[in-house]
Amino acid sequence: MMTTNTAALTGLALRPPAVLADPWLRRLVTTIVAAMTGVVVIVAVLAFLASFGAIHDFALRSGGIAPAHLAFRTSGRRFGLRL
Repeated sequence: MMTTNTAALTGLALRPPAVLADPWLRRLVTTIVAAMTGVVVIVAVLAFLASFGAIHDFALRSGGIAPAHLAFRTSGRRFGLRL
């Protein structure tokens, strides 16, 4: 039969993490997380704008969609679309 030292386990469970005990450390971690979130948001916005710009430029230069690709408009209600 295996026994465990319950005193050691409860002692670890009762100690709060250092981040919760120290207000300056908690502020530092909050600031770092907020800064990283800001960087992620900025990167996502830039990626969207770059992608949208590339698609828009291609659409302007390509001369539009070929009529063969617009077959669903002339063939009735293909895919359940009402156009």
